Amino acid sequence: MILGLYFLNFRMLMKRLKCLIVFLCFFPYLIWAQEANHIQADTTKKLQENTYQNLLDSLTQTIKKYGLEKQIMQKSLQEAETQKNLSLWGFIGAGISVLIVVFLIIRNVRQKDLLIEQQQTIEEQNHELQAQTEELRQQQEEIAAQRDDIIQKNKVLAEKNKLIQESIQVASLIQKALLAKTTNLQDYFRGFAILSKPKDIVSGDFYWVGRVQHTTIVVLVDSMGHGVPAAFISLTINMLLKEIVLIRKQISPDIILEELNNNLRQIIHHNGENSHNISADIAICSIQKTIGDSFCIDFAGARRPMLYVLNNEIMRFRGNRVSVSSDTTWEEHFENETIELSSKTRIFIFSDGLTDQNNKEGKKFGENQLIQILQKGISESIQNQIQNVERALLEHQGGCPQRDDILMVAIEL
Repeated sequence: MILGLYFLNFRMLMKRLKCLIVFLCFFPYLIWAQEANHIQADTTKKLQENTYQNLLDSLTQTIKKYGLEKQIMQKSLQEAETQKNLSLWGFIGAGISVLIVVFLIIRNVRQKDLLIEQQQTIEEQNHELQAQTEELRQQQEEIAAQRDDIIQKNKVLAEKNKLIQESIQVASLIQKALLAKTTNLQDYFRGFAILSKPKDIVSGDFYWVGRVQHTTIVVLVDSMGHGVPAAFISLTINMLLKEIVLIRKQISPDIILEELNNNLRQIIHHNGENSHNISADIAICSIQKTIGDSFCIDFAGARRPMLYVLNNEIMRFRGNRVSVSSDTTWEEHFENETIELSSKTRIFIFSDGLTDQNNKEGKKFGENQLIQILQKGISESIQNQIQNVERALLEHQGGCPQRDDILMVAIEL
């Protein structure tokens, strides 16, 4: 077995020795072959580099030649374009020059025509101005004549207006003399207050006081309209009241209203002609002292209410819904309202000029606002109550013109 191992190692050693001999024999050849390959590669590389350099030089020369030719061509084109532009601008300049010359010629001709037209227009205007001047002179003469006529008429109107105003002033004095005096109220009642604001010099609103035995009649009349016509109506009704109450001794408010209504119709229609309707809103209080400190009050109103104080509250009698009127097509009927009040109680009657007065927004003063003001001053004197009403009315009115006669009568029993 050991011999076998020696034999195996010997064989392996011989194989390695053969390989070494072969390598030593071929090694010089391998070195020569490698050197030959290096030499051939260097030669090939140099040939390629020379070829590339020649191609590059040829291409560079071609590019330079093409660039030079392109520059020459561009320069030729630029020169041709410049020549073309010069020719075009020359043509345009010549055309503009011709147009300018033509324009100047046309303008000169037009200016001459305009001058001729202006001269003709000026001559026509001169003729028109002369005609207008003559017409204006004639108008001035007419205006002067009309002015003198107006001045003369104004003088006549001023004189007539003065006479009318004087007549109205006299009529106002007569009206005041014929109507009730405040002394009558002082004789019959504990206290009173009057708010009177006529719209014009004479008024269609008035109050009347009369006494028959132990009964005092207080009447407030609001005649239709205002001014002189209403004043004549008030004088007529004043005359009728004296006849009905003082002569006929009639003390019931409803009957007084009915007789006023009938008598007014007779006066207006006595000649049988159809006249304009005449009417009046009237409030009548018949006041009679009863046992103790009590007063019995009968009230009838023709479209006028009566306010009174009961248990420190302002109460109201509304009255009837019809007026005293000369219109015969209506059959009016009036009714009394009766209440018993204690001493120091207050009653108020007033015309619709008070409650219908408007402010700048068109809102009326109103009966409810009047009641609120009276209620607020119920503990004050009767004069202060009426002053409060007047101040509130002026504040509500706010500078608006007064639309109707205003009258209010306040009585303390």
